[in-house]
Amino acid sequence: MAAGASPGGDAPTADFRPWPFRGRPKPDELLSSWFLRAAEAMEMKPYALGHIAWRSTPPPLTRDIDGIADDRILAILSASTLTPIEQCRATTLASYEGVLFESHQPLGRTTWIMPLGVRARARLSPWLQYCPACLEQAPYFRRLWRVSWATACVEHKLRLLDRCSHCASILAPFRARGFACFNCGAALADGQRLPASEMVLSFQMRQEMILAQGWGELGPSHFPYSVQYFQTIRHVARSLSLGARATTFRTVAAESWGGDPSPYEGEKRDIDVLTATERHRLFDLVSRLLEEWPERFVSTASTAGLWQSWALRDDDRPPFAYASMVAERLATPRYSPSRAEVQSAADYLRRRSSGLTKLALKKLVGDSIHIQPIFDAERQASFLPAFREAPIG
Repeated sequence: MAAGASPGGDAPTADFRPWPFRGRPKPDELLSSWFLRAAEAMEMKPYALGHIAWRSTPPPLTRDIDGIADDRILAILSASTLTPIEQCRATTLASYEGVLFESHQPLGRTTWIMPLGVRARARLSPWLQYCPACLEQAPYFRRLWRVSWATACVEHKLRLLDRCSHCASILAPFRARGFACFNCGAALADGQRLPASEMVLSFQMRQEMILAQGWGELGPSHFPYSVQYFQTIRHVARSLSLGARATTFRTVAAESWGGDPSPYEGEKRDIDVLTATERHRLFDLVSRLLEEWPERFVSTASTAGLWQSWALRDDDRPPFAYASMVAERLATPRYSPSRAEVQSAADYLRRRSSGLTKLALKKLVGDSIHIQPIFDAERQASFLPAFREAPIG
């Protein structure tokens, strides 16, 4: 059997023969990229090799193989290439579990992962990014390029692209020849080289460091598990990009700290499905709000009218460090009526009843620092006529 899989597509059998391709995954290489290199090395079409190797229905390559790869898929790849199973597992998106996100969802949306929509082998939305300079030096797709907060290459200081620079097609590596555009054939290494924002580069270097070490710090907050740190970053990013108040929040943030507050084409969609250009702008703003944490975030949110319920929405288990900061600094302010409103209420009570009392006034307008002064003034005014009419001497 040329491709080396067992007849049923299960784990390899005793008479199993490895593939001629023995290449190991490169640093941070995606499983799909590694498999693509194997197919090219053996002069086979990726879909044909996938069918021979796994014989699954539906075929793994028609779905997101980086996300759905299970033990059976990995066992066959491991045996076929003589690669340790743990090294195979490190090429999958599931290997980020417990570090980037809490739980990997092989058949659904996973936090921070750009989703792959597929119909009849066609990719429906941008799901993979690339750095042209990286592909020129070492042609393979990196695992980090599937992460939505990754919008720059810190080595080359370039923005990541999610489309062909020549025809704007999204990437479909299994339908292309080599690392090229499947539609026009242009080499991805020849893509536009757009300089990344300095703020984004600084932000992403910190993100990558925290991802590697498994814990993080943000201002005075310490996150013993990096997942908690990334959850906090996501709250900030979603506050800027999603919902009715996001536009005001972006505008105030840009006016205060710089950045581009322009709306996103997919404003009603989540962060992970925004384009590379939109996410680069978004995380440029995020990086500015993270400076002097949490002071900039709190002052900007307060000015924009973004309070506790908004900052914690859609998350019933926010990181403690973030939730406690929001509860302390962004609790919804209690409304206090103005002096004019309290005076108007006092006038109303005087017309409706013979006597004006503090208790009646408080019941009508609620707590206010203006109640006592107005009540004192009302009481003093009621005594003045009698005082003036009193005989002298």
